[in-house]
Order: sequence, then C-alpha cells, then structure tokens
Amino acid sequence: MNYKNIKTYLLFAAAYTLMWNGINYYNIGLFDGYDLFEMLVGTHSGYSYFLTIALVFVFSCLILADKQINPFSINRPVRQKRSSVSRYMALTGVKCAAIHTVIYAGVQIVCTYIYVDNDIMSEKGFMKVMPLYALALFTIFTVSIMFYLVLYVFTGISYLAIFITVAVNIGIAYFVRGDFLYGGITVLDYMAMGEPVNITVFLIYQMINICIAAVLYVIFQEIYKRKDIL
Repeated sequence: MNYKNIKTYLLFAAAYTLMWNGINYYNIGLFDGYDLFEMLVGTHSGYSYFLTIALVFVFSCLILADKQINPFSINRPVRQKRSSVSRYMALTGVKCAAIHTVIYAGVQIVCTYIYVDNDIMSEKGFMKVMPLYALALFTIFTVSIMFYLVLYVFTGISYLAIFITVAVNIGIAYFVRGDFLYGGITVLDYMAMGEPVNITVFLIYQMINICIAAVLYVIFQEIYKRKDIL
C-alpha cells in the first residue's frame, strides 16, 4: 500500500466522519441515553439507508478500486499469464472492498462511542454485532466490484462500468431489499431493538452473496482471457 492510497483512505475516513455527524446532527441534540442509541444505530434498514449505501458508498468503493485496477495496462500481460493478471486484479478489488468496509464501519463505531455511554453499548452488544454488519457490507462491496470488473473488461470504459454497477445496486436496494445483498445490514436494527439475530440464516445469505461474487469473478476471468489488450 503506497502513500497515495493511504492519503486517499484518510480523506474518505474524514469525509465519512463529516457525513455521519451531518446526518445525525439533530438526533444528537434531541435525544440521549437509549433513545439516542436507537436513533444512531437502529436506522440501517429501509429504502433510504439502502439507497444511501448503493448510491454513495458503493460508488466510493468503486472509485477506490478503479484507481488501483487497470485491466487494459499492457505491463502485466506482457510479463504474466492472463489468469495471473485477472487473479491479481480481483484480489486488489477484494482488498479495496475490505479496506473500504473497515473505514466505513470504523467511522460508525468511533462516532457512536463518542456520543453514547459505554454501558449502553455493552448492554446492547454493539461490538458483538458490528462484525456481522461489517461482513454484510463487505459482501455488498465485493459483489459490486466483481460486477464492475465484468463490465469494465467487456465495455472497456471504467466510468461506464461504475455508473451501471451503481444503477444496478440502486435497483436492488429499492426493489429487492429483503435478504439478498442488502438485507444483512439490518442486523444493527435487530440489535438496537433488542431482537435476536438468526446467525445461521445471516451467514447463509452472506455465503450466497460470496458465491455470486465468485461466479462474477469466473465470468470476468473468461472475458479477460479472450479480450484483445495488446
């Protein structure tokens, strides 16, 4: 990871912190205690939040990935096999998804701890549920990046691939919701309301999302092998 990437990640963290405080500004002033916790944390389901993830944070993740992935660079294909290059790009995309997840979830953890009493956080099991929430975010970002890679090598235009990927995510977030792709992030709502989370069902849906990402990777690899790059 070079200095330029670290600087970019820090800028995104700062932007997400400002965004979190802007969105929750009135809640912080109006509520306290358990009510404040529910307002800050128990708002991670429904059209508005899903659409925010699809429009803002998926887009941001794809921008981060796009800065580090270039399927049409001739440097690597000259020195390595196509399969190795495609695997490298996919792993770079997964790394971007993981780092972006850590940044976004980390900002929420730090900001929530600043405004909510530690005893309430501990009683509600906030830090026990956050890894599940982060996993759900990671699968969203990973599926999105793999879909973006398929479109990128097919069209040859990175920003068109980003635009279509974000549009598809918006469609899923608005029309599908449920447990597919975006449903996993509702674990925070269950935690805030004191309802149990079915871990088994949650993990099954996340495995389905990972399988979708794997299928997209295979499609990307096959297209890339046949693409005229040189």
